[in-house]
Amino acid sequence: MVILQIPIDTTSEDATYWVPTSDGTFLMKSAWEIVRQRRVVNQTFSYIWHKSILLTTSFFLWRLLHDWIPVELKMKTKGFQLASRCRCCNSEESLIHVM
Repeated sequence: MVILQIPIDTTSEDATYWVPTSDGTFLMKSAWEIVRQRRVVNQTFSYIWHKSILLTTSFFLWRLLHDWIPVELKMKTKGFQLASRCRCCNSEESLIHVM
């Protein structure tokens, strides 16, 4: 057991040191920079998540772009059977058809 042979100085106090900062102090900013994933900024998303657009509208548009709107054809792939048809043409409800 090599680790038990390491001498421990019990007279001094422990000190913490945060390696990502130059002076060793912990900052949330430095922790965030470690865990965040940098990606190329998508101009479309900067329009969707703009401060002048209602948050509910932003979420709807984001879900629309990611095909997460629960229309009939999408729900069928998940095992749900719905009885919704277009009142005008009697076709199945798809994302393209609804929009």
